[in-house]
Amino acid sequence: MDLSKRETIILYGAVVAVALWVGWYFVFKPVSKRMNETHQLKISLEQEVDAMNALLDRRKEIQARWQTRIDDGLGSDAAATESVMWHRLSQWSSDSNFDLPNITPQRMANDTAFQEVIFTVSGKGTVEGAARLIWAIEQSTMPVRVSSLQLGSPDPSGREISLSMRLSVLYLNKSKSEAS
Repeated sequence: MDLSKRETIILYGAVVAVALWVGWYFVFKPVSKRMNETHQLKISLEQEVDAMNALLDRRKEIQARWQTRIDDGLGSDAAATESVMWHRLSQWSSDSNFDLPNITPQRMANDTAFQEVIFTVSGKGTVEGAARLIWAIEQSTMPVRVSSLQLGSPDPSGREISLSMRLSVLYLNKSKSEAS
């Protein structure tokens, strides 16, 4: 069967069209899809690497803060922690001009590595002195927290106030941290 020139061109055009369609459907489309998936995977991995680098940067900052806490009072002995806290309370009291004559420590035992000493503190002074004292406690790098606070004014003018608070101080019990 002889094909005319016109029929040959149509046949070649049809073969090329089928070949292009097969190439598009079975080669280019899957490759394009795979390239998009690879690109998305690359983007997600880059984001994950950025997040991990940020975490490593934060780790250095957190380790520095943790070391400051350890150096500044997170001891391994209850007596040493009480002594440091007693000294700090005296310092904060004199810096804020708020008299704290009553300081009572009480050790709390638990099963974790972080043990707690509760200080019951009370005294009298001015409102400004109380504010400075509480600010100093809250801004301390020592692991201390105000667990309860009570203010009262025996003076009708409110210039002189009485303050009573409970402070919770942590210390690290090495024997319990190694056991867990």
